[in-house]
Amino acid sequence: MKTNDIMGLALEDYQRGVHGQTFVQRDDGFSDREPIERYFKGFPEWSQVEQRLLAGLTGNVLEIGCNRGEHLRYLQDQGLDATGIDISPKAIELAQQSGVRSCFVMDARKVEFSEQFNTVLMLYYGFGLGGTIAGQKQMLRDFHRLTTLDGQIIGSSIDALKTDSPQHLAYQEFNRQKRKAYGNITQVTLRLQHQDQAGEWYDLLFVNPAGLTELVSGTGWQVQEVIPEKEGGRAWYYVLIKSR
Repeated sequence: MKTNDIMGLALEDYQRGVHGQTFVQRDDGFSDREPIERYFKGFPEWSQVEQRLLAGLTGNVLEIGCNRGEHLRYLQDQGLDATGIDISPKAIELAQQSGVRSCFVMDARKVEFSEQFNTVLMLYYGFGLGGTIAGQKQMLRDFHRLTTLDGQIIGSSIDALKTDSPQHLAYQEFNRQKRKAYGNITQVTLRLQHQDQAGEWYDLLFVNPAGLTELVSGTGWQVQEVIPEKEGGRAWYYVLIKSR
């Protein structure tokens, strides 16, 4: 059956033991396998950085792009109030079935809650879900309104410049010609494919540490901590706190 919920389809298939081929496709033709298995890993299998950051959380937590809720279940078990949102209806259904108490189908660009949160999580390289520089800045302003005075954002992203791949380097030039963001803040246009079905194209920002300060400027946030996922790698974790 045809569906636009490609991530939900891939998660459901994996949970049923059907480990099909799932790929992230880029608008220049590049394709890479999407490791669906990572959404089924528990605390012992997370990176040491992720373990440290999540183990230190307190209060009320909101996860943006919660998938099937592996982070939320851990936080619930630690006694925290944890809420998740995802644009995938099937992912939310699977999260609810797995025991997540508070999760909703919601667009990360249109988040509405009456309560405030101590922490907003944007993991799995989800820090750039705003899609454009203006869109990401607006998202950060929205999260400023949704968080407590001592609120924080914990997100992760990729340094798109840290590569010697000719295809990735050519994509920077491809973006420059299309007048999309490139460099320290790189806009990528992606879609997910699972088996013979492909989802809709969407934009995501990859933000390296040099671009982070520029991106948070004027949003009410400041950079508290920048942590490499591993020494010499391309992935980074960012901790933002409210500007004083």
